[in-house]
Amino acid sequence: MIIKVRVIPNSKRNEVVSRIGSILRVKITMPAVEGRANEELCDFLSDFFDVKIFFFPPAKRGKRQRKNF
Repeated sequence: MIIKVRVIPNSKRNEVVSRIGSILRVKITMPAVEGRANEELCDFLSDFFDVKIFFFPPAKRGKRQRKNF
């Protein structure tokens, strides 16, 4: 399964905002500096989907707002 995510860093809380087509819009509290937002996103998505964090491999995270897991 591939999950397409659009990340919005520096938000007030971690939450899934909406789904546009097949893309989830996710707000994350951490800034997009040194991969902190990516780590927070993976933690949040692993809790949201109730899976272990290793389902989100680091090589696929990238530095863009749009990510595929």
